[in-house]
Amino acid sequence: MAIPTHSAVRAATRIGVLLIASAFGQVLGQATPILSTNVQGSFLEGVGTVGGRMVFSIVASFVGTTPNLWSSDGTAAGTLMIAVTDANFTSHPCNGLLFFLSDYFDATTLTFVTRLWRTDGTATGTFVLSDVRAGGAAPVVGELACVNGRLLFNRSSGLWASDGTVTGTGLMKPSVSGLGYDTAEAGGLVFFFQPEFGFSELWRTDGTPGGTFKLRDLNFYESGKAVRAGDRAFVRACNVNTCALSIEDGTVAGSRFVATVPAPFNTPQAFYALERFFFVGCTTAGQCDLWASDGTAAGTHHLTKIGADFRSAPNGFTEAFGRVFFSMNDGVNGTELWSTDGSEMGTTMFADIAPGPASSSPAGFFFWRKRLFFSADDGTSGRELWVTDGSPSGTMRFQDVNPGVGSSYPDSVAAAGDSLMFWAAPSTGAGALFSLSADATPVLGSGFVPVTPCRAVDTRLVGVPVAAGSTAVFRLGGACGVPATALAVVGNVTAVSPTGDGMIRIDSVTQATPVGGPLAFRAGRTRAGNTVIRLVGSPDVAAFCDMPWDPSGFVHVVVDVSGYFE
Repeated sequence: MAIPTHSAVRAATRIGVLLIASAFGQVLGQATPILSTNVQGSFLEGVGTVGGRMVFSIVASFVGTTPNLWSSDGTAAGTLMIAVTDANFTSHPCNGLLFFLSDYFDATTLTFVTRLWRTDGTATGTFVLSDVRAGGAAPVVGELACVNGRLLFNRSSGLWASDGTVTGTGLMKPSVSGLGYDTAEAGGLVFFFQPEFGFSELWRTDGTPGGTFKLRDLNFYESGKAVRAGDRAFVRACNVNTCALSIEDGTVAGSRFVATVPAPFNTPQAFYALERFFFVGCTTAGQCDLWASDGTAAGTHHLTKIGADFRSAPNGFTEAFGRVFFSMNDGVNGTELWSTDGSEMGTTMFADIAPGPASSSPAGFFFWRKRLFFSADDGTSGRELWVTDGSPSGTMRFQDVNPGVGSSYPDSVAAAGDSLMFWAAPSTGAGALFSLSADATPVLGSGFVPVTPCRAVDTRLVGVPVAAGSTAVFRLGGACGVPATALAVVGNVTAVSPTGDGMIRIDSVTQATPVGGPLAFRAGRTRAGNTVIRLVGSPDVAAFCDMPWDPSGFVHVVVDVSGYFE
């Protein structure tokens, strides 16, 4: 591949700017509050969506308040209280309805009562289906699940099912109550783990008594985790020494063993995306890393070899932009935003939001309208809502709901209809529901300034390539008509004559670890790509060469500039 000409760079960059202008030049409209509580420390529970509406319970952080059920279409006029309920602690969609459990203390009988509700998002379509636990009966455990249009839930007498009507709610399978937080819905079945003699056994159900039975013993494994993998389930079963991975299709003969991994802790972090099963494996010493499996023994391997503390292990897996995003602490940069393409080389820190060893602790990931939203604390503006367009340079604070160093603690992000909604606390400290409309007019922020295409960097001219595992520093601010005060440079980065496979990451020199790009390349092949390179507090940028299979290798780097953001 030849190095792009200036005219090609100009044309390609014009297209690239249209795609990535949101990074610095165009910002989504601001979210506005549509419901305020005037209650300090209030929060949402049982959040779900049904019929183009967000349904939720508002709960105060102190005893003595009633968490009423609300419904919203994203507008103030369309945000209504639809029922007086109890604490709504879990919800699940099924057959065009939203089912949820509520718990309250009956002062007359001095017992706790758990109820199963259903709602279609309206007041008339919201009512109780069944008292799941009453009068001191055995406590309900686990989660809700949906299969073939029926809602499944545990009760002391066994596994119950509901079609959304009072008469259609009843006992489905006696003496079976294994629905838990490790349940998977796949291929018209629900896979779950039924306790038996102190161990867990793998079961399946299609929502009928005859279709509910044990698939197999887990051979003295004490706990399990099932994750949907297309029309099958990826299952991890663990004991105190190891975990066994298998793929299940719901038949006894269709169970296929994959691999055994030394991960004695059945950590809850597991996710299926990119045709891979991602999970966290921890040693007996509590050192945790990210693993991935493609369903084969050879394809089951580490993605990180950091040995993070259990509390700092990868978490919050979300698929976006053809990658999986999560938060993790690598022991150097604090808990920050990471991403992976399913390979070890492609697993990197995506953005160091709180620079240095501080932690921004990204959480609450939600993908909507080609944007990934999450909450984070950059160390200067408190915990606020952040957004990324899939590029490190396009990762920024979305809105400072509580201006200054205070935090708004955004939470419960959900999309309903054409609106994105989230719960946050403005400067008053009282919780409020905020809404962002999909058709909100973008607000023009910092502007893009084109320049005559100019080659700012070419390591071939000085005969010094960028060596594997090293960082080279280049000055872009003040070069090629780019002012030293620019926020970012737009252009084209080219890897020339690499001696091995690898990638170049180029970012502001003030960043502890360059994360911009990245531009992947193959040995002996010239590779180019459009990019936005941040300039944060310095006119200089750093280019890091990662060539794990050729540690003595090198690559020449060319940077052509066609504009900047100010």
